Amino acid sequence: MRRRGVGLTAAICVAAAAGSFAQRRDVFVQSRDDAAINYSKGDTDNPIDRLNKRLAGGTTKLTLDPANGYLKSMLDALGISPTSQVLVFSQTSFQAERIGFHNPRAIFFNDNTAVAWVRGSNLLEVAVQDRTQGGVFYGLPQKASGAPRLERDNNCLACHLS
Repeated sequence: MRRRGVGLTAAICVAAAAGSFAQRRDVFVQSRDDAAINYSKGDTDNPIDRLNKRLAGGTTKLTLDPANGYLKSMLDALGISPTSQVLVFSQTSFQAERIGFHNPRAIFFNDNTAVAWVRGSNLLEVAVQDRTQGGVFYGLPQKASGAPRLERDNNCLACHLS
């Protein structure tokens, strides 16, 4: 029975490796600004756009907390439950120097938006599913501002293009 389990494990590993080598190298080489995609300049329709409009119109305010920045008010404004929290210890982020076993990245999410917070960071990171553009990324500086606004961040596509 034990040999069968080892054989099955080996077969799964071989299949996974074969699948990773089988992917075409040219799948994602088109410019993200191709007319069919127009990612960087295309119109967006997502919860962050709507939040930015509410912030500009004064119907929603974000409150800066000394310990957690805009995190709590951001979650409230987006209707994201704090109990959705997942801790990620991956150091592949551009904030890798801050992320580790004793200081993980906390990701809070709902069906279409994820907010990432790292203790000690000067930035809240947001990924949102957009109706026309697919995954779109935003950042919110964790500093006092009379009118905080989330800014689109296409630099995230260096790793998240696919």
